[in-house]
Amino acid sequence: MIFRLSRLPACRRGEGGVASQRRRAAGDARGGFFLTSMSYDFSAARSAASVLTSLGCGGAKNDEPSRASAEGKISEASRAYGGGKRAGIAACIALPPHARGMRIGLFGGTFDPVHAAHRAACLLAMRRLDLDRVWWLVTPGNPLKDTRGLAPLGERVAAARALAHHPRIDVSDLEAEIGTRYTYQTLRYLLRRCPHVHFVWIMGADNLRSFHRWHHWRDIARLVPIAVVDRLGPSLYASAGVAGHALAYARMPESAAKALPERTPPAWIYLHGLKSPLSSTALRAARALHDE
Repeated sequence: MIFRLSRLPACRRGEGGVASQRRRAAGDARGGFFLTSMSYDFSAARSAASVLTSLGCGGAKNDEPSRASAEGKISEASRAYGGGKRAGIAACIALPPHARGMRIGLFGGTFDPVHAAHRAACLLAMRRLDLDRVWWLVTPGNPLKDTRGLAPLGERVAAARALAHHPRIDVSDLEAEIGTRYTYQTLRYLLRRCPHVHFVWIMGADNLRSFHRWHHWRDIARLVPIAVVDRLGPSLYASAGVAGHALAYARMPESAAKALPERTPPAWIYLHGLKSPLSSTALRAARALHDE
């Protein structure tokens, strides 16, 4: 199915402030329907969906006029999302629950293996930034790391869901579905799909230290606010790195954390208090030694 409905409560006038209405919209299915993609482009969706039939999913596979017509439609749909044929399909992919005005944290990584500090970092950010939800974006592979020996994506997604086990944390393999390789590409896609959602990129202090090596890292900082979560060791020097220096002008005081999601980027904040020693890199190394 191209899209799905999530049963979420509608926000009603006169029932609490903005925060409580956001909570109601993000909550536990008591009435009102929200599309998981509120910014859904239905004309693009219909055009892209036709390809599933015309290019081999129940349609006439060998009907060349039908194929030509379908390919024309997918090209038209893809132009709405600035890409090729893949973008037309990407325009129709269901996203985790969201709605206009929500504050959503994005936490990306290979999650190989997922560990308790991933969950703790997100819960810290959720509380301190007053986020409605956090999406874990399990990537097919990190372009900056050796992906040999990486566990299959499906296994990593399943393990992440089992560990997250929280009503406001959603685990997704979105990057594999839409065919993006870099965070910059994924963020551009999400901002096109969800222009009225307040996204925040969440990362550990170790990633801030190497942030200047990321593809289009300065553009990432201009796309969404960033929350950097404290870690044992990297917290001592992460802010003094290349990216920390370059973006020092955009750093907000930790006392203003709740304002970050709705701040115009570039804007970032450093959240202290976690200092977990857990590391997926170290756990992978230990796993490799055990397997030898």
